[in-house]
Amino acid sequence: GGVGGLRGGGGRVGRGDAWLGGGAIALPGGALSHVRLGVAGRTPFLALKAAAYLDRGERKDVYDVVHVLRHWPGGPRTAAVRFRESPVADAPFVRLALDRLDRDFASRNHVAPRVYAPFMTMAGAAGYSEALRDDALLVWSRFWDSLDAPLC
Repeated sequence: GGVGGLRGGGGRVGRGDAWLGGGAIALPGGALSHVRLGVAGRTPFLALKAAAYLDRGERKDVYDVVHVLRHWPGGPRTAAVRFRESPVADAPFVRLALDRLDRDFASRNHVAPRVYAPFMTMAGAAGYSEALRDDALLVWSRFWDSLDAPLC
């Protein structure tokens, strides 16, 4: 646990690869306000989720990483290609967070697949713990192995 050297880098990474949007919103009482907001792109999202998982150890964070990679248009291998195209892909925060997460995906018995399976079991996939661990590991491995080179 603990992100140690990761603290503080997430905000800069999120702003370095973001979608900007905005519009009018209705406030309580009916008043309108115009807002602008940035939403982290997928590369910083993955790094921020990895850092969150390393910091707090929540099953949902691993689920979110696997879910994003699985449902990325083109799948985990395409996610790796798009990941490398991000302007923040080589930022130290991103590199460290994903490298540390990869260590937790080293095998089906390492912590990331093991915390993913119970989360999915709570979501209605009871009785498939080993298959769920294998599935999470496969999704992560397809992403990680498709990166051009190790991040660290």
